[in-house]
Amino acid sequence: MKRSRLYPVRSLRKLEYILGVGRDQLRDASEWRDGSYHPFDIGKLDARGSVKWRHIDNPDKPLKSIQSRINSRLLSTLELPPGMMGAVKGKSIGTNAALHSGKRVVVTLDLKACFDSIGEDRVGKALERYFGCGKETLPLLLRLVMLDNRLPQGAPSSPSLANICLLPLYSDLQNLADREGLALSSWIDDFAFSGAGAGSCIEEAIRIIYRHGFKVSPRKVKLMSRRGRQSLTGTTVNAGPSVGRPRIEAIRHRIHVLSAEPSPADSDLRTVRGQICAVKSASISQWTTLHNLAERSLPATGRLGDGPSKRLTRPCHGKMFHSNT
Repeated sequence: MKRSRLYPVRSLRKLEYILGVGRDQLRDASEWRDGSYHPFDIGKLDARGSVKWRHIDNPDKPLKSIQSRINSRLLSTLELPPGMMGAVKGKSIGTNAALHSGKRVVVTLDLKACFDSIGEDRVGKALERYFGCGKETLPLLLRLVMLDNRLPQGAPSSPSLANICLLPLYSDLQNLADREGLALSSWIDDFAFSGAGAGSCIEEAIRIIYRHGFKVSPRKVKLMSRRGRQSLTGTTVNAGPSVGRPRIEAIRHRIHVLSAEPSPADSDLRTVRGQICAVKSASISQWTTLHNLAERSLPATGRLGDGPSKRLTRPCHGKMFHSNT
């Protein structure tokens, strides 16, 4: 792994140059008050009709713009291990799935409350180690990318920072995988091992994760043999990357339902096209079939206004916002 070509970032002048933003603007954005974050919860409707809610901190446009520059111009310049797939340019769900396709056993483990578990101390040490940030730049960067001593959900910089902070853990898990002759990948907080002996590494992998200060969600530890369905990040990997027949049939059914409506709502058309687009990252052939079906069956636009939408939101019922001042 190579350090950033921009290393070290010790002065505000260097930071201004990298981000293309003046220090006064950076300081103003870092001295945010309650108005800089607009938290809400977003819900996803599952097949049984129940809603799973996810908290979003939602930084405002000026702060999010600076966080995007920090991500693209600084954080993303660090070369990560090949098996780190999530939030990495050129990597996709399909890339992740392909690494584990056709393996006898696939094991997945999910870190519990990953973003909440990554505090300023861990982020600060990572910025010092990999980017050479010093006493002039580090406090400013931490104020720009952190919220209440955690990585904020919905901030463009958070996924990359999570990857960078998880590098020591990933390195130890890679050593375990190499020793056991297994493939390893991560999708931010989702780790996957595959190979004939993948099942035997679960306990040691969990011990390594706990040693690094993280926890594992017990209900998300999965041991999958090729005699059943093997999946990770929503993709079936038994014989090759695929989103699975149930999901394909559900999208096909939705296309047929919308095609029978005289004037389907734009919100419904956008939803189903978004679902089709998500398939592309896992399987080009499945995407092509669904895309062609939608092109033949659905109008380009539909009825505006109050058509039902699958994007559910509500006021923040999770974390309460607190100013850091």
